[in-house]
Amino acid sequence: MEFIKKSKNKIKIILILISLIFLLVPANATVVSVYANFEHLKIPFTQWYHGGNAIIVEENGNKVLKVSGGSLGRVLGVDVQYASYIKLKLNLKVVNTTDGYLKAVVFGYPMSSEEYKEDREVCGIYINKSAILSFNGTTKELTTIEKGWSSLILNLDLNAGIASLEYGGKKYIFEIPQTKGKYFIFRLDPGTEALLDEIELKAGEDYNELFDQYTFSKTTPTPTSTTQPFKTPTPLPSPTPLPTPNFDKLKIILDKNYEVLYKTKYNDHDFYIVKYYNYLPPGTGIEVVTEKGFKIGIEEKELVKNILNTVNASDVEKELLYRAWEDRQNGIVTVYVSVIAFLLFLIGLLAVVIWKT
Repeated sequence: MEFIKKSKNKIKIILILISLIFLLVPANATVVSVYANFEHLKIPFTQWYHGGNAIIVEENGNKVLKVSGGSLGRVLGVDVQYASYIKLKLNLKVVNTTDGYLKAVVFGYPMSSEEYKEDREVCGIYINKSAILSFNGTTKELTTIEKGWSSLILNLDLNAGIASLEYGGKKYIFEIPQTKGKYFIFRLDPGTEALLDEIELKAGEDYNELFDQYTFSKTTPTPTSTTQPFKTPTPLPSPTPLPTPNFDKLKIILDKNYEVLYKTKYNDHDFYIVKYYNYLPPGTGIEVVTEKGFKIGIEEKELVKNILNTVNASDVEKELLYRAWEDRQNGIVTVYVSVIAFLLFLIGLLAVVIWKT
């Protein structure tokens, strides 16, 4: 009985030590980014339903995606399941429409070989040759569409049940159902043709990682039937500058210190170029940190290059900074593997000592 009791205690101690290792392993990021690079297109959106056509064409010397609804419609979609916040940036040019639309909508179910069912559309926007309409169960015209190429930004806050469309220098707010993101779909109704370029679709569970704090406003002006005298609009207060991020909290295992090399601005947002020194050489390198204290990961190589290009430094130094950032991202894996391997060795050694005693 005494031997069994000691054995159980040894097993408990080993399990506790193993559980401590898992606490050190970083959790996966919740944000998923999907970029459509049409020069090297590898089907960035799953083609669930194959009516119509989607091909690469030349437009004024640029390669763009030409999508046609054909006679059955065309659907390009991507799984953003469990995402509460969705942000879409899109350049488009409507070529032709009949009675249908180009739709950018959250869809309630995955697509299959069955025909498209409009009652599964949750919320989003409809676009035809003359207007952009909000969709939240019913449609309402938000604004007329510009001729030729135009850009838009659609923000969906599925937690709060509110959306915003930024188009033509204006912002339009509309309500949407409160739900979890399912599938995000570009649907071209029969007879509709459009050119798409520079699609950026981001989805995730963290509001602050996707949107600026000023993106949404739940207060909308109430229309009145009587004519009001003209009043000079009161200028909006400037947003309060964000505090400097806590770079110390962004250290990984075995980071001993850091140095802020540059502060720069890209797309009206501040970014910090920070060098972290790690006890393991592969872990030493550059981190690019947003004004809200988020590190930009290895999947955002083009974004990092664009940010580093704004730094007041020579091209050679910019290239060295990028290599140091890339080396750090790749070296982080080495650091964690080394630490975990060392901990496993210690646990194995400790287990042998405990067993013998």
